[in-house]
Amino acid sequence: LKHQHHHHDEHIAEHMHASLLASVILLFALSIHSIFEGIAIGISSNKAEVFSTTMAVLAHKGFAGYALGSSMVASQMNEYHFFVLVTVFAFCSVLGIFLGMLFERVSRASNDSTATGFIQAMVAGTFLYVSIVEIGLKEILLCRDSKVLGDSVSRRDMEWSKLAAFLIGYLAMSSLAVFV
Repeated sequence: LKHQHHHHDEHIAEHMHASLLASVILLFALSIHSIFEGIAIGISSNKAEVFSTTMAVLAHKGFAGYALGSSMVASQMNEYHFFVLVTVFAFCSVLGIFLGMLFERVSRASNDSTATGFIQAMVAGTFLYVSIVEIGLKEILLCRDSKVLGDSVSRRDMEWSKLAAFLIGYLAMSSLAVFV
């Protein structure tokens, strides 16, 4: 049984091995999300909405940047690729804000609020995709050695703990969205 467990770990590690391609795929997903969140800021209709949307974006932008940065560092890419990926990521939210402002003007002229709801749904969907598929599942499935916990926690307990922490975080953020 121990041998199968070890083989399973190697198999997961083989598929999760960081590469330039994995970083580019993550950049693509985060960039699409950043454009949509920028659009959400750009289509905001008043100062309070702009402020609250911007705060929501800033609350998780650092985590997205960290995820991309750690993927790039793990891939051991050269400085040129690193600079290009960081630059693309940095400008996507700004591009989205300008697109949102343009979209807001067109939407206001046509007096159609359906488009605004569609954009907000796309923002939420891309956030869920990136957080669950690109980051969450990899973290739950990846078995890391814990120097703090040692051998006191089994792999299965660690996976369940990660899943519980993920769900608690999701519920906490959902509660904030409802009550704020």
